[in-house]
Amino acid sequence: MATALHRQSLLNQLENCPVVSNTRVFARRCHSPVVSVVVCLLQRLVLSHNALGDSGVSALASALQTNKSLQHLDISGTDVAEKGIICLAATLAENNSGIRSLSISSPLLQQRPQHESITHLARMLACNTSIQMLQLSKAGLTDAALEILVKDGLLRNNSVTQLDLSANRFSSLAGEHLHQLLSSSRGQAIATLDLSHNRLEDSGAKQLAASLPNCQALTHLNVASCSVGDAGITSMLDAVVRDRRLQELKLWGNKFGYAATQKLHTMQQQPGREKLVPDVTTYVVDGTPCIAAVE
Repeated sequence: MATALHRQSLLNQLENCPVVSNTRVFARRCHSPVVSVVVCLLQRLVLSHNALGDSGVSALASALQTNKSLQHLDISGTDVAEKGIICLAATLAENNSGIRSLSISSPLLQQRPQHESITHLARMLACNTSIQMLQLSKAGLTDAALEILVKDGLLRNNSVTQLDLSANRFSSLAGEHLHQLLSSSRGQAIATLDLSHNRLEDSGAKQLAASLPNCQALTHLNVASCSVGDAGITSMLDAVVRDRRLQELKLWGNKFGYAATQKLHTMQQQPGREKLVPDVTTYVVDGTPCIAAVE
């Protein structure tokens, strides 16, 4: 009885919640002499920018223990912190096998210890075989958090194909962990990787460039605004010129020098490579290539 009442209460909350992205709540009732059970048929649930907090996300995690219909879940900007993330990760590790995309942007982890919550997320990735898209942007993740996420989670996962780690607190040291991931057999499944707005610098970019020949599936890579200089950009462009599998490489916001600008200009003259870097274009002034952002 308590479980059914809890489900009904949660369903009522969802029905009255300002949910976006064409989300609707579908349910049918299965009556018995004792209790009326709600069977949820919801497939996409977007709760972003609602102040759910840990208690709301924990209640959602409890409901997901028996839910098999939900495929897309977005709890970005919901004021969730360690407790809520741990509850959700534990549920997705043990009970739920239907979630395909999970967005947890802007959790309240920026100024808090991250080890426990990231460890649970890593364990979830090691167990879960259904999540294909994972968004952990603006989470304040450090290099140490990335190391845990890679070694204990992503290196044991073969379902994630889209990974968004943008706008975290990674430094050039993150390059080692990213290289380990992308050079592994598990990392070769990743098709889209967003690392924009992290301070990878030249050394991090060079390690990414060294990984690209091993990336069998990677087609979209975003390293915009990553404090990468001329040497790092040139290394990445050299790698993509040799390997034609990459379809999109975003680079705007980095520190183009003469060598990288010349390399990009030459590459964009090649048939079929004009749109490889869609956010940067080149033009010539007095015989010297210059760069500009693509609006």
